[in-house]
Amino acid sequence: MNLKKMILCSLSSFLICGCAGNLKIGPKENLEIVEAEGVFAGTPYNPVEAKSAALFNARRNSVERVMDLFLSDELKVRRQSLLESKILNAPHAYIKKYKIVSESEGAGEYKTKIKAYIFVDKIMNSLRSSKLIQGPALSFKNCLAVKETIDGTASKSGKTLQGFESVFNGEKSFEWTRLSGEDMPEGDLIRAAAVSGCRIALIGVSSAEKIAVSGQIQTGFVQYRSKFTVKVFDIPTGKVSDEIFLEANSMDASAENSAQKALYSAGEAVAREISPRMSKLINVETPMKLVVKSIKGAEKIRNFKNFLESLPVVQAVSLENLEFGEAVFHVYAGRIQPEEFVSHILRKEILPLELEGTGKNEIVLKVVQ
Repeated sequence: MNLKKMILCSLSSFLICGCAGNLKIGPKENLEIVEAEGVFAGTPYNPVEAKSAALFNARRNSVERVMDLFLSDELKVRRQSLLESKILNAPHAYIKKYKIVSESEGAGEYKTKIKAYIFVDKIMNSLRSSKLIQGPALSFKNCLAVKETIDGTASKSGKTLQGFESVFNGEKSFEWTRLSGEDMPEGDLIRAAAVSGCRIALIGVSSAEKIAVSGQIQTGFVQYRSKFTVKVFDIPTGKVSDEIFLEANSMDASAENSAQKALYSAGEAVAREISPRMSKLINVETPMKLVVKSIKGAEKIRNFKNFLESLPVVQAVSLENLEFGEAVFHVYAGRIQPEEFVSHILRKEILPLELEGTGKNEIVLKVVQ
């Protein structure tokens, strides 16, 4: 090899090695590609504002399509304000890039359709930080009805329920739906809870009575004692799974305020007593982990989740993770064995699936391409 060729080869090797040494390959991004349309119609109609608003709505809808994969319809309604402030009002934070597919204008409205690349990890992290992806805590509906009295007279203050709910809202854990008609007989309330789809129902009576202070120094404050008795019903069986009785005292210059404070404190006390036992009370079985590989596209994932929820043996389904076309579901289906559950899935042919394996409370499927 002559000197000129040696120099050229050495230079080439240097450039290749140098480039390779400085080349930085970042981590692969977990993206979901979706198409979504945004529409805006306003009066008076402003074309510039309409175009901008339609694009914003398209971006928001694209993010919402991925976000919805992790949420039940009921949970989405209950936490709509949180979802708006946390995710939907700032869709740009969850979109890597987008391309406008089509635009149209007419009849006083503007439509924009986009193809967007959504950061799945960012959406999951936002939902997890708000405890909106957390398994059984949000998979079951729980109801409560409390009859409230002050000095023997029916009260509509709702302070007992407010105190009770404040504990669970603070923990962002199990949520409760109020049953109307708290004055109905116990049996009617249980039937109403069943119709509402509740897993458990807390039915109770909360009363606040003024504490007599005769013979004592008058302080100018009024004292009240509240007594809260509750029964926790397992709705599928109709049986009482727990019963609690607690008291709380309060003092205020106003008799009304003192009574309401006592009711609120009693509600808090019962909630703190029940909270640690919730998983046992709703009799949640260990979920089955269902891994589906090579499932691509938000629409396919949504349809498969809906299919799982439609199976008679399934109580609840939650999508726990979605990463690079691999979806991890938690399925609550009682004590059914993985092999038996697989047969329920494969016989329907909802997707071209093949079984990769089963284990203790775990199934791995793969979509055949």
